[in-house]
Amino acid sequence: MADLNLIKRNVKKLKLDSYVIRLIRTNIEQIRFSNNLVDLRNYWTREGISIFLNSGKKITEISLDNDSNIEEKIEKSYRSMIKGEESNTFNGINPEKYSSIEKIEEQEKSVELDDIVNACVEGAREGGSERSTGLAYRTYTDDHIITPFNEHHVTYDDFNFDIRAFRGQNTGQEGVHFSSSAKDPVEIAKKAGMEAGKTASLIVPSIEFEAGNFETLLSPYVIGNIFTYCSSLFSAYSVQMGMSYLDESLGNRVASESLTLSDSPLNKHGSNYTVFDDEGTPCFNKNLITHGVLENFVHSYSTAVTSGTKTTGNAGIISPEPLQLSMESGNRSVEDLLHSIDHGLYIKNAWYTRFQDNRNAVFSTVPRDGIFKVENGEIAGRISGVRISDSFGKIIKNISGVSSELKNVKFWEEVSPSIMASVLVQDLHVTKAF
Repeated sequence: MADLNLIKRNVKKLKLDSYVIRLIRTNIEQIRFSNNLVDLRNYWTREGISIFLNSGKKITEISLDNDSNIEEKIEKSYRSMIKGEESNTFNGINPEKYSSIEKIEEQEKSVELDDIVNACVEGAREGGSERSTGLAYRTYTDDHIITPFNEHHVTYDDFNFDIRAFRGQNTGQEGVHFSSSAKDPVEIAKKAGMEAGKTASLIVPSIEFEAGNFETLLSPYVIGNIFTYCSSLFSAYSVQMGMSYLDESLGNRVASESLTLSDSPLNKHGSNYTVFDDEGTPCFNKNLITHGVLENFVHSYSTAVTSGTKTTGNAGIISPEPLQLSMESGNRSVEDLLHSIDHGLYIKNAWYTRFQDNRNAVFSTVPRDGIFKVENGEIAGRISGVRISDSFGKIIKNISGVSSELKNVKFWEEVSPSIMASVLVQDLHVTKAF
């Protein structure tokens, strides 16, 4: 176990303007299940130490997995930093002192991971699946940060799981995250299992598909995948480096009026609930897009100084990022959105997202586990072998409907957990994947 006092003493010996010492220790419980039965349990602990040092505009960062030879490692990195070049973008870490931070409340009764798995499997059966498989995790995180200006210490307890349901050759899949403070976590798990089972057991014919532009209902899993992959567009660092097409758009309309998108690190029901950033600045919720208008970028102290504004509590010391993207719910049910489609698609999830143009967020992603053709407001058949090939900017401008239901989604390759709605998009470009 790392000795933070030892690390701090060694850091304070050096001639520095500031430093950040962060120790994150996680205890992880994992359950794997297949054919409706638990077949593997794992428990492990991870401990990561990161140390950021700066003298003027010279900076270095050290990552350690234990505290052996810590004095030598710190001294070696410091000497390399002093001999190195200055950073053109670094303006220091946040010097403001904070007396307290918001913390998650302790729960009187906490659900067990077995309860989550059992609820998933039961829900999938009730939804019509023959069998289900998946992974579930419970993670206890102890997060301790020390700077010359602040010291914070907080613990988190969260869950996430993926379940894939099968009926014959058909599949359905759901992936959910939540913290221990979420309401009715067992019911959340059962509902996700049931949805996966319903997708797998939907009896419709397999039909041929021709590429084109379609009115498409995208589930929260597809939207979560796309939005989290594109989240760096809202980073002030990306804007300053010319890596975001939104760089001249602050205060302008960039999306449909139906879209309000926020960074919500203090949403305690999500597993990315976060109370301080990498500089020890308290986090807070803020809108990024409000009814289609770009309202904020996210900032560290350095990017804020460059832009003449204030940090938003989103460091990455160098490159800030949104912490937990969240959509504002709409006023239409998923069924209403589906029934409004005359000729289009309903896509339940997607993965293997890859970019052809990062600045303009031009990407492709491969749907699976529930891709349906829709005719006259009804699901007419299953299709396969498709690829969404479009851009983030076009998609958010073409949103014509947002569901009233939100889901906490974290599906395999998604960059981070998010809280998303189902979204109806006009003119989505869909091609054949093979």
